[in-house]
Amino acid sequence: MIVCPFFVIFVTVFDIVIVRIIQVMMNVNDKNNYHNIIRMMITTENEIRNSRINWFLVIQGFLFAGLCEIFSKESICLCCDKNKYLILIIVIIGIVTSISFLFAAWRSEKAISMAMNAWNLFLEEKPAVIKDY
Repeated sequence: MIVCPFFVIFVTVFDIVIVRIIQVMMNVNDKNNYHNIIRMMITTENEIRNSRINWFLVIQGFLFAGLCEIFSKESICLCCDKNKYLILIIVIIGIVTSISFLFAAWRSEKAISMAMNAWNLFLEEKPAVIKDY
């Protein structure tokens, strides 16, 4: 129960910090080059997301290979306690990595939407249309 409110507070503070960084960038940087900054932020976030997906698939592949190795041994009884615990550990690791990947994907999507919101704020301040960029 204590972890959940702390987690929500951390995520909210993190969002406020990102919004503040974007606002500072809007005030400090050259307004003519702002679209390149937003494009760079989205490209960087997509590269990070791509690397996370690759590592997730590698981890899941290793876990699946370990599980297949356990089931392929004919001499080992699947009902003995040692194999049950090993299978349970592999399943728990798989579930934890899946949950962490889903959270990372959600945060990545939220970061991209925040960058797009900053872009929309920029377009509202400047009398221009998207086709100009």
